[in-house]
Amino acid sequence: MPRSALSIPAASPVTTRITGVAAIVAPLLMLASTVAYVTDGGGINDGLVGGTIGVWSCLAFLLAFAGIYRVLEPHALRAAPILMSVMLIGCAGGIAFNIDGVLSATFGREAIDAATGEQPFSILAYLPWGLFFPAGLIGTGALMWRTRVVAPLSALLVAAGGLLFVSSRPARVDALAVFADVVVALALVPIGWSLLRGVRHTGATRAEPRVPAAA
Repeated sequence: MPRSALSIPAASPVTTRITGVAAIVAPLLMLASTVAYVTDGGGINDGLVGGTIGVWSCLAFLLAFAGIYRVLEPHALRAAPILMSVMLIGCAGGIAFNIDGVLSATFGREAIDAATGEQPFSILAYLPWGLFFPAGLIGTGALMWRTRVVAPLSALLVAAGGLLFVSSRPARVDALAVFADVVVALALVPIGWSLLRGVRHTGATRAEPRVPAAA
């Protein structure tokens, strides 16, 4: 297999394809969600279209990282499962924030903030789980850099995407949030494409089954 193509150990081609497609689609959906928040809503985490697409992106991230960590695990038997747990919890936590964005567009940001303030326990539906996503990106980028499973530039972009994410989202800095999503897309789309290339190469080089000779 070409050095630039990735594969998931002991995984079926279907699993690899799902991971590859999800790794491409997830960051693009997140970018589309952020653009929708900024242009069609009230800013980050405030918009019906942005929140809906944001939920889709989180679901795609769950599929993408579940497979990506299978690639990393043989090279980091302890760190990869721990970071996978952090990352997948962060993806699930992101769903809560995007649903919050849908509710904010429907009932108003002030009403949602007031309801959360009146019921402080409800903040645990959002935190610290949402922070697990950028923390997972930073940790995953560092692990990718250490293991050299992907290109060093992709590893740096994954970690940078996490840093930019946590710098822009809580403060709702719209332009920085869009830039952060572009960085994550530049990191993950090549990884997803490499996985899909690996599947195609494996299929092309697989030996044809032998046909018994006629008696």
